[in-house]
Amino acid sequence: MLIRPSASPVTWRRRVGVAGVVVLVGTLLIAAGATAQQQTDPLTINDPTAGESAGSIRFTVVNRAAIDGNEYPDGVEVGYNTSNRSARDDSDYTYTSGTLVFTSVGQSLTITVPLVSDDLDEDDETFVVFLDDPRDSSAFMFGTGTIADDDAAPVLMLTPKENVTTERGAVLQYQLTLSEASGRPVRVAYEVLPGLKSITGGGQLSNLPDSDCGSFTANDVCQKATPVADYEPVSGQIWRTNGTPGDTTDDVLAGVHVFQPGETGGPAVGSTIDFSEIQIYAVDDSDVDVNDRDETLTIRLLSDPTFTFASTADQIAHGLILDDDLPRVSFSQWGYGPENGITSALGVSISPVVLAGGDPVTVKVRSVHGNRIPGNFSLQDDGEAVCSGTPGEDFEDIDETLTFGPGDRSKRVEYEEYDDDIAEPVERYCLELYDVSRNGILELEPIWYNVIYDDDPPALVTVSSPTATEQDGRVTFEVNLARRGTETVEFDYETVDGTAVATTQSDTGDYTSAAGTLSFPADETTPKSVTIQLEHDSLDEPNEQFELVVSGTDSGVEVGRGTATIIDSDDPPRLSVTPARADEDAASGQIDFTVTLAGASSRPVTVTYSTGVATGDTATEGTTCNTAGADYIATSSTLQFQAE
Repeated sequence: MLIRPSASPVTWRRRVGVAGVVVLVGTLLIAAGATAQQQTDPLTINDPTAGESAGSIRFTVVNRAAIDGNEYPDGVEVGYNTSNRSARDDSDYTYTSGTLVFTSVGQSLTITVPLVSDDLDEDDETFVVFLDDPRDSSAFMFGTGTIADDDAAPVLMLTPKENVTTERGAVLQYQLTLSEASGRPVRVAYEVLPGLKSITGGGQLSNLPDSDCGSFTANDVCQKATPVADYEPVSGQIWRTNGTPGDTTDDVLAGVHVFQPGETGGPAVGSTIDFSEIQIYAVDDSDVDVNDRDETLTIRLLSDPTFTFASTADQIAHGLILDDDLPRVSFSQWGYGPENGITSALGVSISPVVLAGGDPVTVKVRSVHGNRIPGNFSLQDDGEAVCSGTPGEDFEDIDETLTFGPGDRSKRVEYEEYDDDIAEPVERYCLELYDVSRNGILELEPIWYNVIYDDDPPALVTVSSPTATEQDGRVTFEVNLARRGTETVEFDYETVDGTAVATTQSDTGDYTSAAGTLSFPADETTPKSVTIQLEHDSLDEPNEQFELVVSGTDSGVEVGRGTATIIDSDDPPRLSVTPARADEDAASGQIDFTVTLAGASSRPVTVTYSTGVATGDTATEGTTCNTAGADYIATSSTLQFQAE
């Protein structure tokens, strides 16, 4: 039985553990291998397991012995406290201590220990809960809690840093990176295999043809790199025999990189490399052999529980060792310019040159369309630069053979860019080197291009100005594309009021407004029709106009407009005067005539009138009342009928 010291329970319980037991009883107890409780122990405690994200782990303590009420009238007080094993109370769980009080046999009580969750992938960890039962001096009781890690392993990424190198003592370099830090060492084993390999969804490797250059180039023939002869280990790498003893052609170069806990891309322990990478040393053979070609190899990462791959394809990467003994043929410049219909030229060079007495190196050059342009360019088509010019239409279609004799350093290739009057986007005229003779090698990306800037004005739009009467019921505009283009172009159109106004929900106007989009496919110049409905009324009115405005769909900039004229087809209103009669001695001293306007008008109607004596009339007109013999005084003025 452990003797309870006089110190406070918390202080004492922090001291209880393997070392504490040794000091108190003077006997070395093998805590790690000892049974937590024997059959005769009055208490039992379980060994629970919980995931670290569970929030807590619960130990169950059961009293198996009868309790003497005289000796323990208030029950048996059992002290407990946690103690570290591989788990630590400052990062994996919260230190917990306290007292359990048992009052009956078979009674079960629970100890709850809070857990600390993190995002680190790590091994499962343990800690213990010690019990102090005052009834048994021989008891050394504890339960082991296991914290099961439930974090995902980090993702390992293999990124080529220098996956192409020469054979003159240079190195291939591949960056290793973890998506996040791990709480345990991450062991990355890898192997370097001759030739190019592909990998299936099940992780099985398959060989590509020995002559395959993979994604490095499609215009030349490669060969498998030979272990030992073409590449060799750097520090920490070893050769592993993979075939016939004494035959090194299929040997595997193997290595291991270890990320220590917390690292994501730092140096390996004991490594002189300043970041996490795989290096492969290329051997300089310095032999001129017409059978040599650029050499390929594959780096394969081996699976391990401490990391995962984003995809199966991320397990491998390819490398290329350039042969630098044979002459290599390449283009020597790029070009830029407008389409101008003149002959231009570029250079094709070779290095090293063919030596005196050596066989000439031949290579073919041809114009191409649709090929990807290598490198990082700002002029992009669907995410990558491509050869968009068409041979025979935008530039001269070329296919010829160049011959480099001893001492020749470069050859001239002439080509012509064709001038046209087509509005078109920027194009790239491309030439390609191919079919080099066996005693020469092509550059990796044997594509040359010239950016051709279109110097034709943009597509010109014209809009007609039609005329129609109200009774026609419609008027039709024609929109013409005066210059064809190489791509589909679209234009927006809409009607705009002039003296004619569009019908609204509350008022009937002169026409029905319209808006829409016109599309002209590539090379099409057929006019597009836009028909507008006219409103017919019975009002006499002047001719009226409205416009159709056309603008660029993307830019919104106006590119053309036309004016429609609506000819009024209504008759003008008719005037009539009603005959009048009055007595000479009428009190009013006047006679009244009624003037009537028959028919509506959209504008005011002004009528000028005057009195007079027609042939056959017997009345005499005077200028004043004193005019001798006058029957009435001459009168003249104007009348105005308001517009409707």
